[in-house]
Order: sequence, then C-alpha cells, then structure tokens
Amino acid sequence: MPEELCKRSDIIASPFDEPSDWVNIAVPQYQTIGLSTIRQRLHKGECATPKNFRDDFKLIIRNAITFNPPMSPVHEAC
Repeated sequence: MPEELCKRSDIIASPFDEPSDWVNIAVPQYQTIGLSTIRQRLHKGECATPKNFRDDFKLIIRNAITFNPPMSPVHEAC
C-alpha cells in the first residue's frame, strides 16, 4: 500500500481508535467502544465470530453518526 494512502487511513481512523469518555461528553446512552476495544477482544478471544466483530464495528460507526453532527470530520469519516 502506498505510504500516502496509509497516512490518510491513519488520520481517518484515529478518532475511532480509543473509546470516547461518555461521562465527560455527558451522553449516558453512549455505548463505549473503539477500535482498541475490538483489538483487545480479538486478542482475548472474545470476538468469537465474524458477526461479533461486525456488530462491534457497526456500533462504532453508529455512535459516530449519532453523536457527531453532519458535516463534522468524524461524521463524514463514517
């Protein structure tokens, strides 16, 4: 993969790496998850099926779309 494309992918994915702190953003219904959460679950064997992985990933995207306004960089990255 060309280096430029890798850098662009890292920039786009970076807001999704760590779970958001729902307490500090005052959104108690926010389900805390990030790509790092999925990575940990994979390493621990907790994502037993591809569907588990997909469901976690879709939750990250759903959170970002729901809790970030349209046209914001995070919303658009989804």
